[in-house]
Amino acid sequence: MTLLNLATDYSSMSKEAEYERIKNEIIKVTQIILKEEWEKVKKLQ
Repeated sequence: MTLLNLATDYSSMSKEAEYERIKNEIIKVTQIILKEEWEKVKKLQ
């Protein structure tokens, strides 16, 4: 299920719980991307 689908499907959770879950998923994915990019930058030094 994509983030867009998760963001628009509130049937099983409250809006607050769904927001928290999506927020945490975005943070997790962002951290992975930033780590990968940081590793690339470190190799250039």
